[in-house]
Amino acid sequence: MNWGFLLRLAVLASGRGSNFIRIAEACRDGEIAAVVGVLFTDRADCGAALAAERFDIPVKSLDPKEFPTRMAFDIAAADSIQAHQPDLLVFAGYMRLVDPAFISRYENRMINVHPSILPAFPGADGVRDAMDYGVKVTGVTVHFVTEVMDAGPIILQRTIEIGDGEDEDSVRARMHEVEHQILPEAIRLISQGKVSIQGRKTKVDP
Repeated sequence: MNWGFLLRLAVLASGRGSNFIRIAEACRDGEIAAVVGVLFTDRADCGAALAAERFDIPVKSLDPKEFPTRMAFDIAAADSIQAHQPDLLVFAGYMRLVDPAFISRYENRMINVHPSILPAFPGADGVRDAMDYGVKVTGVTVHFVTEVMDAGPIILQRTIEIGDGEDEDSVRARMHEVEHQILPEAIRLISQGKVSIQGRKTKVDP
């Protein structure tokens, strides 16, 4: 993997879009050598899609209910994303598992942000799972996407402590702050050619 140029990003999101907005701002302000070529979403009315209009970023939306299988949806999604010729796909709150055919098409060119210190608490709700377990420290992981959910090579991690009596909303708010820091940072490192995959690990140059 030899990046070191202006990355063309495809961001995938399903929710309110705070990570998408942070990425778009970082690209606009020159914090990272990248441009968002398209936002892809499975929910046309999500916050990320509305935010994309403010940044003049094209939005491609497909409704999973209009496809007979997950594979059919993911093939259509990959085709629509590829029309924008992305160098890197960024999963930023995209709430769908993707088919292996999709993953193989973009192997080693997809990253995801997850709200836990992987490999602990993978899956749909890392924050709630961590709090239910009673951990004192959790955090955020940015990793490459592979066929095994939340198990790809890790790029960056950052921890936060959970205070005694702290509620889930408070932890989530602080978690989002960390996500907004390290997801653009991971994109910046990739754009500078400082991230390489070595087996199941990554090497991140300073």
